[in-house]
Amino acid sequence: MLLQNRIELLEKVLRLHSIDVNASIAQIRAGETSPVGGGPTASLASQQEQQQQPTELDGALCLEGTPDIDGDGEMRYFGSSSGRVELLQLNGDKPATPSSPSTRIRLNQLYQELDSAQATPAELEQHLVTLYYEWEQPWAQLVDESLFRHSQRTNGRYFSPLLLNCILAMGSRYSDRPEVRSSPDDPNTAGQTFLETAEVLLHFDLRSPSITTIQSLGIMAMIYVATGSDTKGWLRHGMAIRLALDMGFNLDSSILDQSCQLPDVEIKLRRQIYWALYCTDKLWASYTGRICTMLESQASVELPLSSPVDVDGAFESESGMLSMLHHALSTHCQILEKILTKLYAPKKLPPGAQKQTFLDSYLLELKSWKYNLPANLQIKHPGKSKVLAHIFILHMVYQTSIIILAKPFLPKRSPRLSTESQSLTEAPTEIKASALCMEAAKEICILAEQYRKAFGSFRRSPITATHCTLLAVLLLSGSCGSEHGNSSNARMKLIESCLITLNELSDSWTPARQYWRGVLCLVENRPQMSDPVVGTHVLEGPADTNEAQLDLWHSIMEADYPFDDLMIDLPHNLEFLL
Repeated sequence: MLLQNRIELLEKVLRLHSIDVNASIAQIRAGETSPVGGGPTASLASQQEQQQQPTELDGALCLEGTPDIDGDGEMRYFGSSSGRVELLQLNGDKPATPSSPSTRIRLNQLYQELDSAQATPAELEQHLVTLYYEWEQPWAQLVDESLFRHSQRTNGRYFSPLLLNCILAMGSRYSDRPEVRSSPDDPNTAGQTFLETAEVLLHFDLRSPSITTIQSLGIMAMIYVATGSDTKGWLRHGMAIRLALDMGFNLDSSILDQSCQLPDVEIKLRRQIYWALYCTDKLWASYTGRICTMLESQASVELPLSSPVDVDGAFESESGMLSMLHHALSTHCQILEKILTKLYAPKKLPPGAQKQTFLDSYLLELKSWKYNLPANLQIKHPGKSKVLAHIFILHMVYQTSIIILAKPFLPKRSPRLSTESQSLTEAPTEIKASALCMEAAKEICILAEQYRKAFGSFRRSPITATHCTLLAVLLLSGSCGSEHGNSSNARMKLIESCLITLNELSDSWTPARQYWRGVLCLVENRPQMSDPVVGTHVLEGPADTNEAQLDLWHSIMEADYPFDDLMIDLPHNLEFLL
């Protein structure tokens, strides 16, 4: 009886420290040594588990006409629980190999005939496609340029009019040419005509989805975000994820190759698309404050460029650099997934020692990720004259992830207490979190200035820079009242840098324009932040602002509150000290 009471008492002590007794016992029995909340050792255990994965697929890729009735020549994945593969095996059939995509070819030819009457001039099309591959594709690597261009010439399976119109629409966001805008004076209408055409083509394309359908949906999602239509973008991205799972993109290519014959180029493309969608899902989850919809545990597909020899090697070719960047972003988003699911999901870690340990563990993991980046992905690379623009964005995302990790540990500000009084009552973890956030915000501003020095402006930056800059400026603006003199002036210069960045992003990305307006209102409406160091050029609207937009701008600036109904909502959980 005494022993039983002692055991119950010890279990209560463990629960008080937020330790799951049953989960810990299960880990010990399984031979695991990683903490329940995960951490650097958890990643090692995860790698060991991946090495012990079964060598046979629990299911098969089948033609859409074999267990189903559509018969479009595309491969679909069916697991063993569905019963479809078993039925095929009992009937003496084998999972089929891809047949000639005759249906897809006929559809493409029909679309091209319908579109020939209003064909885009060849020079303009080439201009927009080039912009897409130069500025958007390196960050969200949904399309293989060589496969796309070859299939466009030969009417192959990796090209479709739908995909072309999506690429043209996205390329238009990076173009200054007025003919790509529905309204020449409104930059937010850039690519609208191509997007409308793509929506019509999508209606028919979804009757027979293919790889290009997934690519198109992924690009369309970002176009809708560019125009401020987050909900439409969220929907399109979700459709892309569903179709990717439908076609088995999340499965290990080496195992897939045993159950069906896929070309090597398609195996590589499937892997590339899956991880592009995975990364976008994590960046989107942090941007909107929503849950992740693609989890690492759902996939066995290899990481892009997973060979250690390739990762450590010095690539000189453009394709090698892009592969290296894709691998780095993918591994970073794996860490970001753990942070989002443990600290922001509905069933997040409860307050206590386990949560504080999580902060230390994943701060170490983030720093280890940055330390282990190849030399070509470092900002300061000796002897290198030019750095890929998207490497700056990668490092901005790294700093943003530190903010996201530390944010739940920030002290809660009370309007009834002075800043000095609240600082005296802060716990060590809160002090550490505040320091981490402020340092990360400053680093984002420094990276932005380096980007501007190298590329002139953020006019053609990926949209991800918008969220990074928004988090930085919210942190910086929230603590301005606690500093005086030179320190306050330095902080205002950082805020000015953020405002310039948002302003430069605003031509391509509508959310950046709306955040720029909101932050500027916030600065002007707070007496302690009205500092002359904010230059007049920051107070000016975007260069292409028309008369109607200027009227809207003046109405916003004359309001008594920083955010009004004309503004889109800020992402959830961004109340940083405001």
